[in-house]
Amino acid sequence: MASGSEDSGSDIDGEILTDDEDVSSDDDDLQFPEGGRGPWIPVFDQQNYVRDHIYDFITDGPVGPINRNIINPQPIDYFENQLSNGVTNLFELLTNETNRYAAQFFRQHPIHNLPPNSRSRQWTDVTLAEMRTFIGLLLLMGIIKKPSVESYWSTNCLLSTPAFADAMSRNRFQLILKFLHANNNENIPARDHPNYDPAGKLTEMVNLCNQGFSRNYRLARDITVDERMVGFKGRHHMVQYMANKKAHRWGIKLWTLSESDTGYTHQIVVYKGRQPQNVVQYPNGLGYHTVMNLVQPHLEKHHHVTFDSFFTSPKLCHDLLDLNTYSTGTVCVRRRGMPRSYRNLKLPKGSTKVLMQGSLIAVHWSHRRAVNLLSTLALPRMENHANSRGQDNEVPQVVSVYNRTMGGVDLGDQLISEYTPDIRSLKMWKKVLINLLATAEVNAYICYKRNRNVLRKMKRLDFVTELCGSLIQVVHNERRIGRPPQNTPARLQGRHFIERVVGGRRKKCRVCNARVRTWCPTCLVGLCLGHFRRYHSVVHYEE
Repeated sequence: MASGSEDSGSDIDGEILTDDEDVSSDDDDLQFPEGGRGPWIPVFDQQNYVRDHIYDFITDGPVGPINRNIINPQPIDYFENQLSNGVTNLFELLTNETNRYAAQFFRQHPIHNLPPNSRSRQWTDVTLAEMRTFIGLLLLMGIIKKPSVESYWSTNCLLSTPAFADAMSRNRFQLILKFLHANNNENIPARDHPNYDPAGKLTEMVNLCNQGFSRNYRLARDITVDERMVGFKGRHHMVQYMANKKAHRWGIKLWTLSESDTGYTHQIVVYKGRQPQNVVQYPNGLGYHTVMNLVQPHLEKHHHVTFDSFFTSPKLCHDLLDLNTYSTGTVCVRRRGMPRSYRNLKLPKGSTKVLMQGSLIAVHWSHRRAVNLLSTLALPRMENHANSRGQDNEVPQVVSVYNRTMGGVDLGDQLISEYTPDIRSLKMWKKVLINLLATAEVNAYICYKRNRNVLRKMKRLDFVTELCGSLIQVVHNERRIGRPPQNTPARLQGRHFIERVVGGRRKKCRVCNARVRTWCPTCLVGLCLGHFRRYHSVVHYEE
């Protein structure tokens, strides 16, 4: 993956692979062709290297958001489109499956067997409006960061956020969070079943979101395949560790297909971890299978796909080109089909070596570290490129192309992490659900920004805030959720006047207990001048 560099014009960081073998000669590349693609041939005149005809990108219509004929669309419209496949939407799925799971739970745990103080005793079926409010509050937690769920309902004047209590009671929110489900448990095979799927609880909602992501956006030519980590440190078969991920080293890995320029997430595949049958399922390797699976709907259109060394191989690049799809990626020199002469190759800093195999070029560039790339689109010639400090450096064009097009997933990750709620002690699949909601919000904002009919664009924070308000507002229009308001005391209603006690003994002030000669004849309580207003305007006047 692309990463920052201080002393170069490139964002690329290659990898140096060493072994105990002798450096192979160029003759090895000529004598041992692999895969029936012919030998690797040296390219001596790199500056004048010319490719065969590069075909124009084929698209079914204008790239970008697909117009859904919405008049004066609002943030909520873009967001709902992302979570709908045209038949149903994620709100309906979560509502139905949450109520189904609650019914299954109470069949196994009757209410009369629950502890007297159990919150579950208060459960009633969640409505669609409640689920929308619940999702709105989840997204709002991504804007307003607090240490715990309970703190959002704090009545402390320094910590309070009244919007949460106004929308839904804390107990109701936590009840919905407890019973939240996106799949029917009865349809998920047991762990010891041959057809057990560790991602069974994710399948239906991921498929629905993928349909929404793809039906609302038409990709440009440059697209990116990469991994995304959803932070999770719990015990689960699918948990992965990636040392190079600074934000989340432990978590669930998602394979993603994104647009390079905008970071729009078009497709997501959940990695289920190493399976015993993987060798049979993926004869060409997991990376090859992942790329082919994600780009399958986009083949034969002359897209340009960029990926990192986990995925790249000569076979993948050749097979994509056979399907009229160009590719560029960093590559491990020991990958099957790579030139043997690149192993342990040491060149002076700044120099390159280029080999070609048909339309595929393999570029070895000696940078701060050795960098190896494959491409069926870019050229090996050197060109000037300004680094992060504005200094011009000569880099191979293939490096510039890689750095320009590889950042799609990383850009999407950056946008997603900005306003993703961090709720601890959640089950794995709920963490993925929150990531999907954040992804839908980012995709919705990208569609909004690229809508030419919107003259004055909102900033991202304003967009998300208005989106949350629209989701929560649905319940406000129907009924308030939570504890019903108690009857307002008479002392807080109507008009009250302070009068002097005529005759008789002094009265005790109801607020400060001082002996006074003034009172409220309507409330029939003694009150001093200093506390008359407080008693008639504050609910808890004694505090």
